[in-house]
Amino acid sequence: MVRFEHGLAAAMAGLILFAVAAAVAAPSDPGQPPSRWAEGLGAGAAPGHGDRPPAAHGVAILWGSSSAACSRGDYCYFPSVVRVEAGDSVVWSNLDSARHDVAGTAGGEAFSSRLLAEGQTFERAYGVPGTYEYRCTAHPWMEGTVVVSRAGQDQSAESTMSAMNSTAR
Repeated sequence: MVRFEHGLAAAMAGLILFAVAAAVAAPSDPGQPPSRWAEGLGAGAAPGHGDRPPAAHGVAILWGSSSAACSRGDYCYFPSVVRVEAGDSVVWSNLDSARHDVAGTAGGEAFSSRLLAEGQTFERAYGVPGTYEYRCTAHPWMEGTVVVSRAGQDQSAESTMSAMNSTAR
């Protein structure tokens, strides 16, 4: 029964992430690019992205992740490994009733969100290719990875497995 509940939670998180990603990426005027990136870049696409704007990739902080039991699988963050292209961003959405933050290092700089209440989000852009680990400082068993590739680079299953193996305990 536990596996079913976590599987159901993951499925629900996936549906919610789809809705969040669609809302974040959707321009207010279909003829215009999303304002969060267009303001800094004018009407053109993001550098290194060819004709496409940077994308926002969703990560859910799952319900119950304040319990260390979530670390026995991918039940703290969904997905626990997210793959993006340089210039893209990751949006973490707290689906848990407990407060969480997102802290890590990207491009040599440390970053940390505020404590996120249920329903709140945090967004971070990644500009430099590499593998970046993050965690919740309030719940140190919560760990995740962002794998950033060069824009337009093929993102193979081999590099995904490499990232997953580097985060295995």
